[in-house]
Amino acid sequence: MKRKLIAAIGIAGMMVSIAACGDSDGGSSDNTGADAKELTVWLTVDAHNNWPELVKAADATLTKAHPGIKINHEYYGWPDKNAKLDAVLATDKAPDVVEMGNTEMLGYMVKGAFAPLDPAKFENSAAWLDGLKPPSPTTARPTASPTTPVA
Repeated sequence: MKRKLIAAIGIAGMMVSIAACGDSDGGSSDNTGADAKELTVWLTVDAHNNWPELVKAADATLTKAHPGIKINHEYYGWPDKNAKLDAVLATDKAPDVVEMGNTEMLGYMVKGAFAPLDPAKFENSAAWLDGLKPPSPTTARPTASPTTPVA
């Protein structure tokens, strides 16, 4: 139960923090940043099976802050997600947000696959994992929202 709660809190933080991201470089939406009307979010099947109410609540928070935005969820299993992400990053159909485990992050950060984030725009940036706080070699800011909720 504790693991589910931690993961659920992490997803809530990730979804709510989307509003602060500002811009989206290769996402599936036709518009980017504050003008985006569509947001593609990849989550693990854990989110779909174990805490769909939390995803709905995060969506409600985001749509309240950004009226008119459409959130498209796609759910993947942990082993499948990275192979699919690797394939889609070479196209213009990359998702705007991807749920990832902290051990998956480094390879993508080194490749510059993530848009940089400004920690000042996130209420919970003090809770970001220390190991994921350093910027990638190609940016001056962190490139993901490296949060670990405490339960």
